[in-house]
Amino acid sequence: MFRDQVHHSDRSKIFNLFSHSGQFSPREISYAMALFDSHTQYGNDSVNHFILQEKDHDLHSCACYGPMPLSENRFQLYWLAIDHHHRKAGLSKTIEQVIEDKVRHLGGVKIFIEASSLPRHESLRHFHESCGYRLVAVVPDYYAQGDHKVWLAKDL
Repeated sequence: MFRDQVHHSDRSKIFNLFSHSGQFSPREISYAMALFDSHTQYGNDSVNHFILQEKDHDLHSCACYGPMPLSENRFQLYWLAIDHHHRKAGLSKTIEQVIEDKVRHLGGVKIFIEASSLPRHESLRHFHESCGYRLVAVVPDYYAQGDHKVWLAKDL
């Protein structure tokens, strides 16, 4: 059901998932694709990890996470995109648990999530809080005037 090996052929599926989710701006989608491109370029040497969930060749969810530079056993969940048709089916909490298990396996003891303070990210922040993440910092006007960086974290 879940796989952590990505292939160049997954690029268009991931792009479509992010584009049609309604949760990501064009700039965020571009950055997500840059992480994907970096991962496929470096393969097993990539510092970023992906988890994809698909059924019958349809991509239902995609997550990207990796170790935080200059930290000890701390990871960041960069992206979690869920197809809008599958958000209420419990898939979000399932993939969240898969990510946490993978991070633990890699020696991780804490996961951080960075999010925008904009209203379109409110449901995302509430979802992560329902999974045990807590607010640890807010950086005012980080992305733009009135758009703060919100940091959430969870001890594993």
